[in-house]
Amino acid sequence: MKTVLIILPLVGLFFLVSGFLPLLFAPPSQLAISSISYENYFIRHKEVYYCGDLGTPKLIREASSKTFQVLTARFGHQELSSLYARDSERVYFKGKPVPSADPVSFKVLGYDLGCDKKSVYKKYQILTTDVKNFKCLDEYLSKDSKNVFLNEEIISGDASHFQFICQLQDLSCYKDRFAVYVGGKSYKVKDIEGFLHLEGRCFKDRLAFYTLDKNGMRESDLTLLSENLK
Repeated sequence: MKTVLIILPLVGLFFLVSGFLPLLFAPPSQLAISSISYENYFIRHKEVYYCGDLGTPKLIREASSKTFQVLTARFGHQELSSLYARDSERVYFKGKPVPSADPVSFKVLGYDLGCDKKSVYKKYQILTTDVKNFKCLDEYLSKDSKNVFLNEEIISGDASHFQFICQLQDLSCYKDRFAVYVGGKSYKVKDIEGFLHLEGRCFKDRLAFYTLDKNGMRESDLTLLSENLK
């Protein structure tokens, strides 16, 4: 009877430990991956893997495990692993090589934005070669000395006159010499030089008033304007 009582707890302990061991020694691809930290790379048996959005690990055949490094960047107030990585020969984004990127000088600028001494990259592609004058304006907008970009799309060729107007919750408002830009979308107004923000979603220039609603920016009369200012 004593033998049975001793064996039963030992059997239970064995199943408890055996249940946790796979979790303790499993590669990161088999664990829950945080979408915030972007820690999607791991090394196993001297091979480098990228674990994508679906949680399926993919071998990065070109990568060297000896020199592989996940690059970090500041997201908000935290220094976190990014989707960019490098070894001694290449730069990678989401596990795929970034053509022509220099691993020695490469640094992360944003979620899918990086640069080396020669070029600025959006994901895998060159965005601009004007590295010296490149600047991030917000999460989606950036510019160099000539163009303004919404992600990888050029929305203005008047970067030197591109200026901030106001912030409306998650919408950034800018203007250049030719148009007003709200959330990256351009709008023509009657007097761009005199265009300014009043309050809320109301604007004016020297010739007209404008309101911003779910359909975009449009010219408004004084009645509509006074209703929007309430």
